[in-house]
Parts: sequence; C-alpha cells; structure tokens
Amino acid sequence: MTVRIGLDVGGTFTDIVMIDPRNGLKASKKVRSTPTDPSDAILNGVKSMLDEYGIQSNEVVFFGHGTTVVTNMIVERKGAKIALLTTSGFRDVLELARQSRPSVYDYSVSRPKPIVDRRNRFEIPERVSSGGEVLVNPNKAQRDKIVSTLRQQEFEAVAVCFINSYRNPSNEKCVSDFLRAVMPNAYISSSCEVAPEFREYERFSTTALNAFVGPHSSKYFMNLSKFLTDMDIPARTYTVTSNAGLISVDDACSMPIRTSLSGPAAGVAGIGKMLGDTQNDGIITFDVGGTSTDISLVGATGPNKVKSRFVSGLPVLAPMIDIDVIGAGGGSLAQVDPGGALKVGPESAGADPGPVAYGLGGQIPTVTDAALVLGLLDYNQSFGRSITLDMKEANRAIKEQIATPLRLTVEEASEGILTIACSNMSRAIRSFAAARGHDPKLMTLVAYGGAGPLLATRVAKSLRMSRVIIPFEPGTLCARALLAIDVARDFSTTRITPLDKSNWHAITDIVASMQNDGSAWLEKEGFVDESQIFEIILECRYQGQNFEIPIPINIKEGPQKARSEFDKAHKREQGFILPEQNVYVVTYRLRAIGVMSEHNSTENNRSLATSSVQQSSQCRSVWYHGEWWEAEIKDRYAISELSGPAILNEETSTTFVPPGWNASSFDDGSLLVREV
Repeated sequence: MTVRIGLDVGGTFTDIVMIDPRNGLKASKKVRSTPTDPSDAILNGVKSMLDEYGIQSNEVVFFGHGTTVVTNMIVERKGAKIALLTTSGFRDVLELARQSRPSVYDYSVSRPKPIVDRRNRFEIPERVSSGGEVLVNPNKAQRDKIVSTLRQQEFEAVAVCFINSYRNPSNEKCVSDFLRAVMPNAYISSSCEVAPEFREYERFSTTALNAFVGPHSSKYFMNLSKFLTDMDIPARTYTVTSNAGLISVDDACSMPIRTSLSGPAAGVAGIGKMLGDTQNDGIITFDVGGTSTDISLVGATGPNKVKSRFVSGLPVLAPMIDIDVIGAGGGSLAQVDPGGALKVGPESAGADPGPVAYGLGGQIPTVTDAALVLGLLDYNQSFGRSITLDMKEANRAIKEQIATPLRLTVEEASEGILTIACSNMSRAIRSFAAARGHDPKLMTLVAYGGAGPLLATRVAKSLRMSRVIIPFEPGTLCARALLAIDVARDFSTTRITPLDKSNWHAITDIVASMQNDGSAWLEKEGFVDESQIFEIILECRYQGQNFEIPIPINIKEGPQKARSEFDKAHKREQGFILPEQNVYVVTYRLRAIGVMSEHNSTENNRSLATSSVQQSSQCRSVWYHGEWWEAEIKDRYAISELSGPAILNEETSTTFVPPGWNASSFDDGSLLVREV
C-alpha cells in the first residue's frame, strides 16, 4: 500500500491531493490551470509535488482525476466535425426535440442549435419494430454511398442512432462495425452502446454529444495516460463519471459523455460519505471555485441522482448526481452595464489572466478583488503557493471601473460586488431546493472549494440557514474525494414489463443478464468475488402514465415488495397511489461497483493538518455590512472554538466567521459555523 494521488481540474485552479499510508502523509497543492492544454498543469503539478516530498514516481499506485474537459467542449461548441446516421424518416429528431417550451411567456427565447447540422445528417433504409423484430435490414448500397460521402468530407466522428435499436441493436451494430472497419481513424458513437434506452430525442442527443466530444476528449485522456507512463508512474489512470464512479481511461474514451460533471460529482459523493448519514434534515453542498458554483442535495441515503440532465441546453441520457452549475465564482467579473447597474458574472477571469490582484494581466475586477479590498483575504498571503495578491491594483480597478461610475466608496462598491455574487448563489440554491421539495432554512450548508468558505455565511444568512459546515481542506475536497470513491459503471436497458408475479421470472432474467455484463466488466477491471457489488433500480409507472419513478430493489424480495416500494415512492413524489392500477417496469438500471481495498480516511485529519500560512498580524480590519470590524486572524487548524468576527486561514481556502456567528471544530478537522 503506497502513494495515491487524486486530482481535480477546474477552470481556474488544478487541485492535487497525495496520501502515503506508510507514513501518514496527506499533502495538497493548488496550481493554476492551463486552459489551452489541461495536461500541462496536471503533469507539472504532480511532478512538483513528488519532488517536494521526495517521492519516486514508481511509488504511485493510484491516479484518479476529475475534469471539465467534456463540459467545456459542449458549452463552447469546440468539439469534432460530426455526422449522424439514422433510420429513413428520422433525420430531424434532433431538430424537432420536444414540444415543451423553455419559457412559456418569453417569445424571444430560442432553443440551442442542434449539435449536428442538418446537411450532416444522413438516412439509411432500415427498420426494427418496437417489439424488437427486424423488419428491414440496412440497405448496403445506400450505406456504401453514405460512407463515400463521409470520407470525402473528412468527418472526425459519426453518431449512429437507429429507431428502436434499444430493443434490438443488430442493425445498428452491423452498420457501426462496418464504419469502424472502413473508417478506422473516425470516432464511431453507437446509441446501443452509449444510451440503450427509449425516448428517441434524448437517446439521439446523448449519442451525438458523445461523438462530438469523443475525438478530442479521447486524445486528452490518452495523452494524459501516456505522459504519466513517460514519468514512470505505473498506476492505472482513472477518471470519475457524472455519477461519481471511477472508470478507466479506456472506458472514458469510449463514453466520454459520462464524464460531463466529473469533478463536482466526486465532491458531492465525498460529502455524502462523510456527512450524509449525520444530517437528518439533509445538506446542501456549496462548491465555489474560481469560475463556477456547483450546488447539490445530500440526504440520509446519499446524494440526489437523476437519470438525465441538460448540458448547455442539450439533454444527456445517463445516470448522474443531481448538480446545478451557475456562472458565479471567485473569478466572476464585475462590470457596470450600459444601464448603469452593477453586474457580476457569469463571465469569469478564469486562470488566464485571472483576477486583477493576481498581477497576470487581468484588467476587470472580480469577486476575489472585492474580497481582498474588504480585508477578507490577506494580501501578504501566497495564494495557491504561486500567486501573491496585489491590494493596490485590486483597489485601483474597483475604484476606476465600479466605485467612481456609481458614485460609491471603494468599500461600498466592493461589498456590492460580494452582495450581488452571493445573491446569485442564494437564488440558485433556493430555486434548486424548492424544486425538489426542500426548505433550505431547515438544512445545513456544506461549503467547500476555494471561495466557498469565504462566502458561505453571507449565502446562508440570506437563505435563513443557521448552520454551515466547512470540511477538512475545503479547497481541494473534490480531488480528495477521488481517493474515497469506488470503481463503478452504470448499465441500463428498456424493456416494458408488467410488475406482477406472472412476469417476475422475466424481470429477474433481465436483471441477471445485466448483472452478468456488470460482473464481466468488473473482472476486466480487476475486481472479483466479494469486491463486486450490484445496485438494482427499476424505473416504474402506472399503466397510462408517461413518467417513471425509480425504486431501488432487492430482487430476492419478490414482486409484492417491489410493488409496495413503488406505491410508497409514488405517494411521496405525487401525493397519491392507484392500488387497482397495473404497474409496469420500463427501464432497468444496474450499477456495478468494484470496492477499492484502499481508501483515504477522514479520521484524525485534524492531527495531520499542517498550515504554511504566515500571518502578517493577529488582527485585521474587515468591512462587513457597512462598517469596519477588527477580526481575529487564526490558523484554522489551531482553534477549537471562537466567536466572530474572525478569519481562519489555511493553505487551500479562507473561512470568514462574521459578527454574530461562532465556529467550533470537530475531531475530523471539519468546522461547524453557527449563527448565535
């Protein structure tokens, strides 16, 4: 049992965590991200960390990383040149989408442009019935004609989506295999492999997005693996999926769309393991980085999960942790709009050039600059071990661009920036929680990320929340969580089956077949026998309904128990049950988990925490709610309890305890900040 490394690539910083169980080493590091090539920050940061602690590269046995590469490609529309092959008559599925309007009363609203232009969508005569019968085999002459066109136009990727292929994939597999043989340099994305479920628009969208991001993300994953090999790091490279399961680089290359919420999902899953079963009323996770803020809910049974979500307005059909991402963070730009109003975000300074205070070319003030001017950040502190904050430049930028145009003092302008940023975050949390039936004021806010602990109490107060938890080393929590989750992959299939005793054998056969697939995959990943765990979910509905409710089941408990669990779930979510109505299983889901034998423990973090933060003084003036306060400056890991105002410094983040709030520490190194 030797060195394990977890790494999370963010828009502004790349966070690295390293543990060595042999000597109890737990080290963390922040380095500036390199947006043009994320692997530069990864490799330079890892090499620097190994050198700093005198560790040989061949001692690293685990390397897991979370990334925003896939999400960024979709948001920025910087993926591959792709084509779509589909059944005759279904060329426009991506264009037609759903009839629901994004905003009922807004006539100016527009839908996102389809990921594949119409001229690049091709039809092939073939047909499979809804029951799975092959009615028409793929037309070979038409197929060959399309392939000739694809070659001439030099498409980098092809998405293959046939109607009803989720029920019988033979036609789709035949064409996909042919394309792989005759176009070996093209990335082929087949819906029966990526999203073998019904609902054509969502399946088409997911498969097309997988093709769109496939070539470039595969190159990124393979280059990362190669660079680590060149560094003589023997560890297998893992990345984390949107459902917080580790998968190998090979799987990430074949299904990159599954990593669209990679890093944030790891953080939420890590919080769920650490705190989920101790918070009866549930917790709201609040992850504030330099570019964005990620919000999620964790209950006693773990994080909320969904079977699909929108990424940049386009649906992705894949199980994932329910996370909302908004454009608000430490690097959010503050500007006066043409109407004379102060606006903060969603644009961000990112890693290059960053906030004005970084002195790296940033010209527009940010949330970080405002926090520095208000005394919340120490200008003598080395930020991320490489950046010293420039108070004078931050003050100048806010004065010239915000304070003077709005006829405010610099302090008033800076507090306005923080207030608007926190209002954006509070509004997103309130809407997110309410839509899922929760009242934020009854819950606990768990704040992490580089800027989360700094802004947490402001956000909590506006939501009437009285409890905030700051985890151990919050600035690198997503990277650290990678060391505490398991290898896992989700399998799914759609088979509409009555949920009753007479059909239970058919249901168990489908589950057994999926379990065999999951077991084979786990064995390929090196997990056998007791290290394999399977979680089964049936998505069911009453006859005549058009939506399903997921119910976790134990297949050995029989159909009556499954029906009872569905009725309970329907009552909880919809407020009623229909005892006489038939219930149908629609989609079967199986999560195959390979339990890692070695995990990072959160026990005794307090005793292992070290801080290289140098305090310039024991007190500092802090502007809060219109006046200056003298705040104590403390090393976060040197306190047991204190009253605000206080600033708690550590290597990866800064926690602000305002007047009227108390902070106390737990044995695991986390903090509880409460309003008095």
